[in-house]
Amino acid sequence: MPETPDAENSHALAERCLRECAALTDALKRTLQAERQALEQRDQDGLDNALEGKRDCIARLQEADPRKRLAADAGARHPSPQRLEAHLRTLDQDGSLAKAWQALQTLTGECKELNERNGILSTRLRNRAEQTLLLLHTAAGQETPTPVYGPDGALSSTIGRLPRS
Repeated sequence: MPETPDAENSHALAERCLRECAALTDALKRTLQAERQALEQRDQDGLDNALEGKRDCIARLQEADPRKRLAADAGARHPSPQRLEAHLRTLDQDGSLAKAWQALQTLTGECKELNERNGILSTRLRNRAEQTLLLLHTAAGQETPTPVYGPDGALSSTIGRLPRS
């Protein structure tokens, strides 16, 4: 633990901040896992709930961003990651902050990977649905595709082209 009262307060702030961000990031990870499950099960209500939870987690994480909170303690507005890590090292006599920071970085990487995988699965499912609609449209003998909503919610005049085999 740091020796001066200011250093002790700074250490406690950093510890609290990292602990809070880790809890929020863990909640985000669970939400991303729920999103994945909803996508795999084609559960629209579950997907809607997961997306709302994801937005909430991200908003709360942005508020609790350790870089912002610790930057003020380090005397900088927007410190580089290296400066922030250097500040944490000055406070980290027992190594607990370094472990907490590394765990948070690892958890953040896991969330990023889950989110990317979910995006890929979501795109595949959307493409499959578009192809199915096109096949049904073609089988019904319609020359003009029925308008559908795109991923941005805007009305699209076509559902795309059926890939040629």
